[in-house]
Amino acid sequence: MKNRLLSELVVGGVLVASSSTIFAEGSPWLPAPGSTTIAIESAFQTADDFYIGSDKESLGGDVEQLNYGLSVEYGVLDNLSVDARLSYATSEQEGTSTKRRDFADSSIGLTWRLVDEFIFSEYAPSVGVRVAAIIAGDYEVGTIDAIGEGASGVDASLLVGKYVTDKLAFSGELGYRVRDSDVPDDVFYNLSASYLINSTVNVFLGLQGVSSNGDFDIGDDDSGRAVEFSEVQENSIQVDFGFAASITHAVSIAANCSSVIDGRNTFAGKACVLSAGYTF
Repeated sequence: MKNRLLSELVVGGVLVASSSTIFAEGSPWLPAPGSTTIAIESAFQTADDFYIGSDKESLGGDVEQLNYGLSVEYGVLDNLSVDARLSYATSEQEGTSTKRRDFADSSIGLTWRLVDEFIFSEYAPSVGVRVAAIIAGDYEVGTIDAIGEGASGVDASLLVGKYVTDKLAFSGELGYRVRDSDVPDDVFYNLSASYLINSTVNVFLGLQGVSSNGDFDIGDDDSGRAVEFSEVQENSIQVDFGFAASITHAVSIAANCSSVIDGRNTFAGKACVLSAGYTF
């Protein structure tokens, strides 16, 4: 049963990755050496409120973003995997005639497992580290409906996970991100609980957060210079839930929805992601 849950968590981790790169969402459970999972996804995000500083204000019209993603994960060794993600997005604000379309930020990462709970000790968790490069998309920045921050960078994170029973597992990620173009550094975290309800379906509940070390809020100025959107202190906490299911031994589907519950200089939005993957 643990092997079944492990398979669901590995593939599900690829399928239900966040539609944004700000939540890296690595996993301490790696794919089998030589195996590849290719996943496609469609993510819809919408918001009609925005945190100006820490105060929630109405936008006066929904901001909507649709993101199409392609991700690949490959098991290089027992303790090493590589992953990559490419996405294209559209964004628009209700009441305006502008619709933005372009490639969103992409990423490529390496995950190295330091401790395997199935080999090291029955009491030890699985532990890994992930390092990833972020490649900025070619989109316009500086507007409230921009597709992203328009900055490239690197993030690194510590990954921990543990099977509590044959059906229940917990995992966590804590990381740090640096980017160029005057975008402040971020600390991010992900916490997740997964439960195998039958031989093919895994459900999960998660909490994700990002905290920026920026010095400004929207509306501030720096010695008379207007502060760009990408330079502000952007914090966000969101909850998400969803499922991943195996249709065959090679084909899986997943869906998850998330909602921002607190933030600073960010959207108070909701998102839903649908994805499908093939493993060979």
